[in-house]
Amino acid sequence: MTLFQLSHAELLEKIETAGPVLSVKLIEEGMKRQDALTPSLLEIFAASRADDWQQAFDPRWFRGEHAGKFLIAYQCKEALPTFAQIFASSNDSDMDKVEWFNMDLAHFGETAVPWLIDVLKTDTQGNYHYGRAVAATTLKIIAWQQPETRDVVLAALRAMLPQTMDAPVDEMWTHIVLELADLQDGDSREIIAAMYQAGLIEADMLPLADYLAAFTDEAPAPPEVAQRFDIFAFYEERRHQEDHQVKMTGRRNLLRRQGYIPPAPDPEPYTNRFSRWFNERLIGFSEE
Repeated sequence: MTLFQLSHAELLEKIETAGPVLSVKLIEEGMKRQDALTPSLLEIFAASRADDWQQAFDPRWFRGEHAGKFLIAYQCKEALPTFAQIFASSNDSDMDKVEWFNMDLAHFGETAVPWLIDVLKTDTQGNYHYGRAVAATTLKIIAWQQPETRDVVLAALRAMLPQTMDAPVDEMWTHIVLELADLQDGDSREIIAAMYQAGLIEADMLPLADYLAAFTDEAPAPPEVAQRFDIFAFYEERRHQEDHQVKMTGRRNLLRRQGYIPPAPDPEPYTNRFSRWFNERLIGFSEE
């Protein structure tokens, strides 16, 4: 039976159990059935936040990523509330999922701006937060690509800066300043200069000279971002990663068996689901 002959439910099951890489044919069929699959993919995406499969190599660990990638490729704005919940969360499982998507929400353009601003406003008690940092960078990218969003984005980023120099330190400030520098925001230069003077910016991460250089003619041009997410290119790259890791693992194992290199040390646990999959499948390592 070909994928074309599968029912919608059967196709969804194929997607949910595909493991880390979706085949080209599976992606093609999924893209053709956008209207039919969207409601179920939204449900899978939301439900995947609670996934707790017993085995590290269970292919269903990747169902949330696949659902999210399809929804981004569909430019399904109904998925944005769930994306915002994931990015604003401090839950370890959700933080894994932020790694899956990173700046992919830039493909939604202006539609994603309010949701990303909500993430940016999340109170993390002065601690650095990866989801908030990704939201800030994504807002910057959208402002680059859609100048009509620039004022709203800049206002949201400026609002993250302290009003006084004796405010409790927030580890997000340096990242926010970096994004404002990339956007060459002149209106925030005075307060940022005061922040440097007060030692509120991590100068080893963003030296004052580097901040000032962003306002010169030598500042790099903004990168271009395709309006639509290329789901085919994403999984092609993932496929190359998998093939490379399989080949490298095979070569290392052969050299170990021949005595040319010492036995492998006990592997350290990874925080990324993709790496956990390879640990379990290729070298038999499990965190459990």
